[in-house]
Amino acid sequence: MSPYAPNLTCLWTLPKRPGFYIYLFIETYYLSKGDCLKIVTNLSSTASEPGSDRDLQYCNTYFGQNIHWVTSGDAHISFTTDNLHESIGFSIQFYYEQACPSVQKWDSDNGEVVTHTNAGTTHYLNSMRCN
Repeated sequence: MSPYAPNLTCLWTLPKRPGFYIYLFIETYYLSKGDCLKIVTNLSSTASEPGSDRDLQYCNTYFGQNIHWVTSGDAHISFTTDNLHESIGFSIQFYYEQACPSVQKWDSDNGEVVTHTNAGTTHYLNSMRCN
């Protein structure tokens, strides 16, 4: 892996999808002093989207690992670098997860009702309404 360039300003937006949440995972990141990685739900406010994890900000932090983040809104990922140092960066994996399962399987005698897709392995969102 090669170092990232100096003087970068990058912004990626993962748009929300009704009935889904966005799950992000950062296995590891390596940043140089003066560089900043931010993950937010609202670019123009410090308030997080209802039903979302708190905004993340890693500035002047050299190393981190196993970071999970979930939102029911948009996910805005910004990365800025200065002109002083370089490092090897980060990789963010993401997927859209259906908040409320659309298909329940049951017959007249047996079945299953779950809180959300992947119950027991991922957490459910605040203010989630399933019919």
